[in-house]
Amino acid sequence: MKRRISSGWELELLQRHIDKLFELLANPIPVSSTAWSPAVDVLEFPDRFVVRADLPGVAAGDVELHVHECELHLTGTKRMHAGPSSSPRCHLIERAVGPFEVEILLPGPVCPDDSRATLRAGVLEVHLNRVTDRRNAAHPLVIAVEEP
Repeated sequence: MKRRISSGWELELLQRHIDKLFELLANPIPVSSTAWSPAVDVLEFPDRFVVRADLPGVAAGDVELHVHECELHLTGTKRMHAGPSSSPRCHLIERAVGPFEVEILLPGPVCPDDSRATLRAGVLEVHLNRVTDRRNAAHPLVIAVEEP
Protein backbone atom coordinates (compact mmCIF):
# COMPACT_ATOMS: atom_id res chain seq x y z
CA MET A 1 0.00 0.00 0.00
CA LYS A 2 1.41 3.33 -1.07
CA ARG A 3 0.76 6.39 1.09
CA ARG A 4 1.46 9.97 0.12
CA ILE A 5 1.73 12.75 2.66
CA SER A 6 1.57 16.35 1.50
CA SER A 7 1.79 19.71 3.23
CA GLY A 8 -1.24 20.84 1.23
CA TRP A 9 0.79 23.10 -1.04
CA GLU A 10 -0.61 21.47 -4.18
CA LEU A 11 -4.20 21.95 -2.98
CA GLU A 12 -3.48 25.59 -2.15
CA LEU A 13 -2.09 26.14 -5.66
CA LEU A 14 -5.11 24.43 -7.22
CA GLN A 15 -7.43 26.61 -5.11
CA ARG A 16 -5.63 29.74 -6.35
CA HIS A 17 -6.08 28.62 -9.96
CA ILE A 18 -9.80 28.00 -9.39
CA ASP A 19 -10.22 31.38 -7.65
CA LYS A 20 -8.50 33.13 -10.59
CA LEU A 21 -10.77 31.32 -13.04
CA PHE A 22 -13.92 32.40 -11.22
CA GLU A 23 -12.56 35.95 -10.94
CA LEU A 24 -11.96 36.08 -14.70
CA LEU A 25 -15.39 34.64 -15.42
CA ALA A 26 -17.08 37.18 -13.12
CA ASN A 27 -14.99 40.17 -14.28
CA PRO A 28 -13.69 39.61 -17.82
CA ILE A 29 -10.87 41.86 -18.96
CA PRO A 30 -12.21 44.53 -21.33
CA VAL A 31 -10.73 44.33 -24.81
CA SER A 32 -9.66 47.97 -24.71
CA SER A 33 -7.63 47.61 -21.49
CA THR A 34 -4.85 45.66 -23.20
CA ALA A 35 -4.00 46.40 -26.79
CA TRP A 36 -2.00 43.23 -27.32
CA SER A 37 -0.45 40.29 -25.54
CA PRO A 38 2.98 38.82 -26.30
CA ALA A 39 3.46 35.15 -27.17
CA VAL A 40 5.08 33.28 -24.26
CA ASP A 41 6.94 29.96 -23.87
CA VAL A 42 7.61 28.34 -20.49
CA LEU A 43 10.41 25.75 -20.38
CA GLU A 44 11.28 23.54 -17.42
CA PHE A 45 14.79 22.30 -16.69
CA PRO A 46 15.90 20.24 -13.68
CA ASP A 47 17.32 23.32 -11.92
CA ARG A 48 15.35 26.24 -13.40
CA PHE A 49 12.44 27.55 -15.41
CA VAL A 50 13.00 29.65 -18.53
CA VAL A 51 10.28 31.98 -19.79
CA ARG A 52 10.57 33.50 -23.27
CA ALA A 53 8.28 36.24 -24.51
CA ASP A 54 8.17 37.91 -27.94
CA LEU A 55 8.45 41.67 -27.37
CA PRO A 56 9.37 43.18 -30.75
CA GLY A 57 9.90 46.91 -30.58
CA VAL A 58 9.76 47.07 -26.77
CA ALA A 59 12.66 48.68 -24.90
CA ALA A 60 14.05 47.05 -21.76
CA GLY A 61 13.12 50.16 -19.78
CA ASP A 62 9.45 49.65 -20.71
CA VAL A 63 9.29 46.11 -19.23
CA GLU A 64 8.66 45.18 -15.59
CA LEU A 65 8.96 41.71 -14.08
CA HIS A 66 7.69 40.70 -10.66
CA VAL A 67 7.88 37.19 -9.20
CA HIS A 68 6.05 35.84 -6.18
CA GLU A 69 5.99 32.12 -5.37
CA CYS A 70 4.76 30.45 -8.59
CA GLU A 71 3.64 33.56 -10.49
CA LEU A 72 5.61 35.71 -12.90
CA HIS A 73 3.98 39.06 -13.74
CA LEU A 74 5.17 40.61 -16.99
CA THR A 75 3.95 44.14 -17.70
CA GLY A 76 5.03 46.91 -20.00
CA THR A 77 4.25 49.18 -22.89
CA LYS A 78 4.97 48.97 -26.58
CA ARG A 79 5.28 52.53 -27.85
CA MET A 80 4.50 53.78 -31.32
CA HIS A 81 7.67 54.95 -33.01
CA ALA A 82 7.14 58.20 -34.86
CA GLY A 83 9.28 58.96 -37.86
CA PRO A 84 11.18 62.19 -38.44
CA SER A 85 7.96 64.21 -38.28
CA SER A 86 6.15 64.54 -34.96
CA SER A 87 2.73 64.08 -36.58
CA PRO A 88 3.05 61.51 -39.36
CA ARG A 89 0.36 60.90 -41.92
CA CYS A 90 -0.64 57.27 -41.37
CA HIS A 91 -2.09 55.23 -44.20
CA LEU A 92 -2.08 51.85 -42.48
CA ILE A 93 -1.32 50.70 -38.93
CA GLU A 94 -1.44 46.97 -38.26
CA ARG A 95 1.21 46.58 -35.57
CA ALA A 96 -0.26 46.59 -32.08
CA VAL A 97 0.96 49.17 -29.58
CA GLY A 98 0.05 50.03 -26.03
CA PRO A 99 0.18 48.40 -22.62
CA PHE A 100 0.41 44.66 -22.06
CA GLU A 101 0.14 42.46 -19.00
CA VAL A 102 0.74 38.73 -18.69
CA GLU A 103 0.48 36.60 -15.55
CA ILE A 104 2.37 33.34 -15.96
CA LEU A 105 1.72 30.53 -13.49
CA LEU A 106 4.97 28.60 -13.25
CA PRO A 107 5.00 24.82 -12.67
CA GLY A 108 6.64 25.33 -9.26
CA PRO A 109 8.03 27.94 -6.86
CA VAL A 110 11.19 29.83 -7.77
CA CYS A 111 14.11 31.16 -5.75
CA PRO A 112 15.04 34.84 -6.05
CA ASP A 113 18.78 34.08 -6.04
CA ASP A 114 20.55 34.39 -9.40
CA SER A 115 17.38 35.04 -11.40
CA ARG A 116 18.04 37.11 -14.49
CA ALA A 117 16.31 38.55 -17.53
CA THR A 118 17.66 39.71 -20.88
CA LEU A 119 15.97 41.36 -23.85
CA ARG A 120 17.77 40.55 -27.08
CA ALA A 121 16.47 40.92 -30.64
CA GLY A 122 12.90 41.42 -29.42
CA VAL A 123 12.86 38.27 -27.25
CA LEU A 124 12.73 38.52 -23.47
CA GLU A 125 14.34 35.54 -21.74
CA VAL A 126 13.87 35.11 -17.99
CA HIS A 127 15.83 32.46 -16.05
CA LEU A 128 14.30 31.54 -12.67
CA ASN A 129 16.00 29.03 -10.38
CA ARG A 130 13.75 26.39 -8.88
CA VAL A 131 13.22 26.33 -5.13
CA THR A 132 14.98 23.53 -3.31
CA ASP A 133 13.73 24.68 0.10
CA ARG A 134 10.10 25.85 0.03
CA ARG A 135 10.60 28.11 3.03
CA ASN A 136 12.18 30.60 0.58
CA ALA A 137 9.21 30.60 -1.80
CA ALA A 138 7.31 33.53 -0.28
CA HIS A 139 9.86 36.28 -1.00
CA PRO A 140 8.66 38.71 -3.69
CA LEU A 141 11.21 39.49 -6.38
CA VAL A 142 11.64 42.27 -8.91
CA ILE A 143 13.92 41.38 -11.81
CA ALA A 144 15.73 44.06 -13.81
CA VAL A 145 15.68 43.53 -17.56
CA GLU A 146 19.06 43.95 -19.25
CA GLU A 147 19.85 44.65 -22.87
CA PRO A 148 23.18 43.20 -24.04
